[in-house]
Amino acid sequence: MTDFKQYLAESTKEYNYKIKVAGDLSEDFGSKLETVLKKYEVKTLSKGKKTPIQEMPLDFPHLKNEAVTIFELTTMYPASVFEIRTLVADSMRLHPNQIVVRKPGEPTEEYQEEMKAKAEKKIRI
Repeated sequence: MTDFKQYLAESTKEYNYKIKVAGDLSEDFGSKLETVLKKYEVKTLSKGKKTPIQEMPLDFPHLKNEAVTIFELTTMYPASVFEIRTLVADSMRLHPNQIVVRKPGEPTEEYQEEMKAKAEKKIRI
């Protein structure tokens, strides 16, 4: 029979998010972002991956000719996408329209992955 401490240690859960920020960001944006999200017990925060400038960036149809930086976040404490978006916008002094937060497995994320796979398949042919 396992004791409670062992059971509790094995039952830790992780929560994954993708934070997408449109526009030019400062060099230290990632470290500031990690500090802002500290209350959710950040386990990992990827270095931002910047997309090329796009005429109409995916997830940001209201913006034109902008690059998007994507951060992958894993926390030990749950939060809604709205909470994270609001916290990041307020703390980093960004307009909420510049930020999109998604959880893996959302229908829009799955659709984007399918479209990316189709585009890569067409390029190979």
